Amino acid sequence: MSKKLFLLTSFVLVLCLAGSTSAQIIDPNHWLACWWSNGSTDSNLWSDPNNWYAAEMYWDEGNDVAAFYKREPNQVPGPNDFVFIGQGVEWYTYPNHMANFGPIGSCLIDSSVTANPYSLYIGGDATDPNQPNHLEMTGGTLTIRVDSDDWLGLLVGGHIEHGVGSMSVRGDSIVDVNWLDPADPYGGLLDVGGGVDWGDYNSVGTFTMDDNAIVKCYHFDCPDTFNPADRQEGHFNLLGGNLYITADNVEWGTFWLGDTGTAQTSTFDVHDGKVTIESSGIEEDGPEQFVNLINGWIDEGKITAFGNDPNLRAELYVSYDESAGETTLQAVATEPNQAWNPSPRPGSRVDYRPVLSWTAGDNASGHDVYFGTGKTAVENATTSSAEYETQLGLATTSYNPGLLELDTHYYWRIDEVNASSVAEWKGLVWDFRTADYLAVEDFDDYATNPELYAVWDDYWTNETGSEVFTEAGLVRAGRSMLFTYLNTYSIKGEEVGSKADTDTTRLGISPNWSASGIEAVVLYFHGQVGNSTTVNDKMYLQLEDTSSNSGVAIYDGDPNDVAEASWHEWNIDLGIFDACGVDLANVDKVHLGFGGYYETGQTADGGSGQVWFDDIRLYPTRCVPAFAATDLTDDCITGYEDMDILVRDWLLSDGEGSPSAPEVGPVAWYTLDDSGTPLIAENSGSLSGIDGVLGTGPNSPTWVSPGAPNGPNPAGALDFGGNDYVTIPDFNGVSVGGFVTNTLTITTWVKRNGDQSWWTGMVFCTRNVPDDWAESVVHAGLSLGDEADWEDPPFSLNEVAYHWDNDSEGEEVGWMFRTGLLVPDGLWTFAAVAVGPTQATVYMSDGTTLSSATNYHEHVPTRLDDVFYLGRDPRGVWGPYPDPSHTRHLDGQLDDVRIYNYTLPVGEIMYLAGVEGTVYVPLDSPANLYPKEGPVGWDPNNPDIVNFMDYEVMANDWLVETLWP
Repeated sequence: MSKKLFLLTSFVLVLCLAGSTSAQIIDPNHWLACWWSNGSTDSNLWSDPNNWYAAEMYWDEGNDVAAFYKREPNQVPGPNDFVFIGQGVEWYTYPNHMANFGPIGSCLIDSSVTANPYSLYIGGDATDPNQPNHLEMTGGTLTIRVDSDDWLGLLVGGHIEHGVGSMSVRGDSIVDVNWLDPADPYGGLLDVGGGVDWGDYNSVGTFTMDDNAIVKCYHFDCPDTFNPADRQEGHFNLLGGNLYITADNVEWGTFWLGDTGTAQTSTFDVHDGKVTIESSGIEEDGPEQFVNLINGWIDEGKITAFGNDPNLRAELYVSYDESAGETTLQAVATEPNQAWNPSPRPGSRVDYRPVLSWTAGDNASGHDVYFGTGKTAVENATTSSAEYETQLGLATTSYNPGLLELDTHYYWRIDEVNASSVAEWKGLVWDFRTADYLAVEDFDDYATNPELYAVWDDYWTNETGSEVFTEAGLVRAGRSMLFTYLNTYSIKGEEVGSKADTDTTRLGISPNWSASGIEAVVLYFHGQVGNSTTVNDKMYLQLEDTSSNSGVAIYDGDPNDVAEASWHEWNIDLGIFDACGVDLANVDKVHLGFGGYYETGQTADGGSGQVWFDDIRLYPTRCVPAFAATDLTDDCITGYEDMDILVRDWLLSDGEGSPSAPEVGPVAWYTLDDSGTPLIAENSGSLSGIDGVLGTGPNSPTWVSPGAPNGPNPAGALDFGGNDYVTIPDFNGVSVGGFVTNTLTITTWVKRNGDQSWWTGMVFCTRNVPDDWAESVVHAGLSLGDEADWEDPPFSLNEVAYHWDNDSEGEEVGWMFRTGLLVPDGLWTFAAVAVGPTQATVYMSDGTTLSSATNYHEHVPTRLDDVFYLGRDPRGVWGPYPDPSHTRHLDGQLDDVRIYNYTLPVGEIMYLAGVEGTVYVPLDSPANLYPKEGPVGWDPNNPDIVNFMDYEVMANDWLVETLWP
């Protein structure tokens, strides 16, 4: 069977088998709660119903606390129950009835017990002796299934002021904290000593494992450290057993012990047993990042081996098994006469020029070194294994293996030799992996500008319009170099551009840029709005060799990239310099600049601006998705996942849109023209109105006139002053239930007043939770304030963005999607999002033209049964980014808010936006591999369409790996 015929058969099967699934949802407004009372006179077993105080729990929205109603009889907690051994969480009020129970003992799960609560909190107020705070497991199983990957699961200690809690898991106990659907686990938190709220809790949690115990979870936190001044202590003791963490990303504390560089009193101590992080689903630098994170915590003493026993020589081993997709952490104690204290630490990712070192055993007089790429071979090598022995009888405790291959796993062993030159004490096998690149410059070593100036020259030395500064704020990692260019100034009196210079000697790197199969140089830069993008002021990288041969690479990407406040990766084929006669084996100088491409006769246009440079690296041939045309999933291999996208967009084409009234009316429509109270506006659904009193009290907007002039009802609008909002508490006429959908459209008109708060909500729906930031509480939202890199300023505020509940991988959809749709200041602007199962399109219009951006991503059905907010994202501030004044409240006006229970097509969006005439709707699909030729625009006789022409392009590259250069 030919490759194309095989692919065609598979393609038809995929067309026939397409389908979707969804997960179970726990009703967030009607919970069941059980408190440990130890009321039984017979036992302290979990399985004894007399040991529990049970109640129904409802959320009191007005007071942000839970309200409870006693239910009889007491019963053993089940899969719908929130369970508390102690108070649990500050905003779950401890029942007054339990104050009379007296001192309460700990809870026991033994081999006879199978426990399966929905979520479990362990920890009482240390100032109240009547609150229990311990769970003991000597066997049996504890299974926790939650529907959120955020703050639900197993939480030990913390979460209340003066909270103290502990848990011991011994014997053959099994603890499993994960998502409701075991076949699709992406939620479930094991938190030791942390806190779900931010504040001064002064809390302590302790978790101990031993024997053959097995603990599984998705997230592991010990503890949360968003407020370093808060004493949230977590102590995890791995005395035996196995801790499994099922991960698909390194964000949100998948395995988290706090930011490096911050002081903590928390500990993570490893004796026997093993930590396994199943990280096969992590893309790009994920596995390496886990290894680096763990090694960073080891360096800071946050992870210890055998309690830092001074009488033991213990090592912590971190390694990543690529075939198994697992990162592991273990502790091993060495004998007094064995070599120990290896550098690099086992599991490290290091430069390709490492020097191996170790500490000698007590009675060693020499050292035999074994080194290679095969673990078994190195482990079994002897003095007669000539192909594996590297150095016998070495007198020093260091060894230089020379230049190594990139991205290669190496193993080494040191056998200690006695005074008779006999290898008497065999060593352990250590390992490391070389990085997949060579670092030319990461700018991390320059704490002060003089330190930077000693390596990089600016206008003080090179007489061009350039200034450089070391930068600690805007970075990819560590530090960056801020480069200011001013091409209207030169000491030489002519506009020759701006540049920064260095040489390989000052960088401390080899001049040989052709070693180890190096084929490309990569430079990362971050632009700034307002930077010059003129023809002769383009960015360039120039190399010179020791014979003064020179070559220049001029930035070949979008020239507007330097004026965009986000990080960009510039990939440069070293063949450009080779073609110019540069000897890549003897690179001497490196120049970064703008305009006047030095020594080429090119003049500059007088441009100016600022960029940040970070991480100049050398790479061998590798996967660069931008250069793999038929790869739609960024793995550089054209395969079945790419065909799935082709199937998804099959027969999708460009077209012509003209305004047409929506076929189905909105389920909610608020014209916001009426100044009465409550703010009942026209709506075609069954909503009861909007809560809020105009112009009185805190958080109340005012009614203004006129509203949006291009809107359907310009009589009035609501004005939000930056701390105001109103609510729609009864969405779709029901307080519980609502409807479940992944086809929804939200539209509004907005006029902003200056730069907006970070993630400003316009129309927002969340789950009923306290007003604190919490991941995965959003149902749907339309907002302003997206930015490219959410941890690093400057922020790209005022950009129309959208939010959606989790996809099947547990990630909130939309919040990092860059639309590029910037709402102008002080002008009424139409904004909308139309969500569908596989994509969402965000629209913006001034009433005459329509702009859009489409995010192709799975959108799972979400239940819209909670409060909608106008003018506010109720999750509030999270952490210090960008500063506490950013409250996610709108400063501006809203008019004509509508919510439709289907995905509006572009013509109906045009109608609502007041756009007349027709607009060309281009084919926006990554599967458009064979775009039409000819003029841009709608031609019914020559449509741009995803069809067999695109299929043929994909078939030609079927299962081909495209590497660059």
